[in-house]
Amino acid sequence: MDPLEHLDRVIDHAYDAAAEPARWQGWVDDMVRQTGASGAMLFTPTVAPDSGGQWVRNNFSDEEMLEYRAHFQAHDDWVSVHVGRFGGRPGIFAGELLVPLPDLRRTLFYNDYLRRYDRVHLLAAVIGQQEGVHPQLNFCIYRSEKAEGFSRAEMKVQQLIQPHLRRAFRIQNQLSALRQLQASLEDSLDAVAHALFLVDGRARIIHMNAAARALLAQPGSFLAVRGRLSLASSSLAAKLAGLVAEATGGSLRRGGGLAVENEAGERLSVLVAPLGAERWEQALVIVANARAWSASDLDLLLTQLFGLTPAQSRVCLALLQDHSPADMAEEFQVSRHTIVTQLKQVFAKTGTSRQAELVRLLAAIPRVNVRGKP
Repeated sequence: MDPLEHLDRVIDHAYDAAAEPARWQGWVDDMVRQTGASGAMLFTPTVAPDSGGQWVRNNFSDEEMLEYRAHFQAHDDWVSVHVGRFGGRPGIFAGELLVPLPDLRRTLFYNDYLRRYDRVHLLAAVIGQQEGVHPQLNFCIYRSEKAEGFSRAEMKVQQLIQPHLRRAFRIQNQLSALRQLQASLEDSLDAVAHALFLVDGRARIIHMNAAARALLAQPGSFLAVRGRLSLASSSLAAKLAGLVAEATGGSLRRGGGLAVENEAGERLSVLVAPLGAERWEQALVIVANARAWSASDLDLLLTQLFGLTPAQSRVCLALLQDHSPADMAEEFQVSRHTIVTQLKQVFAKTGTSRQAELVRLLAAIPRVNVRGKP
């Protein structure tokens, strides 16, 4: 087989695997077939699999892996020579050039490990590391003792592959970091108790947080019509579309708001905000609801922020929902005098003196799900 015959395909598949790491297994398997190897491994020697390292193998059993890492990794003569003679530098190394076969056959590493698993000929590509960013990556191909060793032509092919493998591995790490950032940002949006919709100029929903998904799942004022955010009221739907268009089009982009009443008669504030210049065709639609607070979240926060008791926190939540002291007394089945006493206690702890002032203070607390996901 011509060692250069499948070079383009190998390189293309390495970049495919960088975008979809599950494809590295197919890449390693393909390399084994092309080189007539008895096994191969693509791995990060300094980062274990359970710590996020890259360990893709062909014809390596779990038992062999555990045995090597527990004992023989420390007695690997190929590694010892590579580190001692070459300083562990990146490059392409054949086993016979590191340790001549007659010398290798006299080692513990050969007699207790390599011969037992029939991995006598080695071709290793050592990919350099970038401190604190990219760990070292090794790609090792093995052949049985009965097979021929790796030729200089095969080493040349690995030299041609090596820079692409390095670049693909770095791309993979960069994409992985971006995916982790994306997941963190999505979790951050889901922690916000108000409904958030990222939309384009036609109100097409690009992304929404958990509260927004829950809002659309309920029958009521808010709809997703062919993927576009809308309202059940045709007049309000037209106003929302106009606000989104103003926030995303033209040189004088500006947001705005409108009031919507849901099926329960609760008044919701819909705010439309333009995004930065780089995303001028997108806008953020926020649906704010005083009931976005759960009683448990508000109770926890008010206890930590102001030292309120559960009964005092309950009064604060009722205030945010526009309940009067008389309404609270009836709902909680206590006297109005008890509610007034609790309000005075809340005023003292929060440094406020009037209900309106207290409501402004409470409304300024960001609505987040402080207890996290279930």
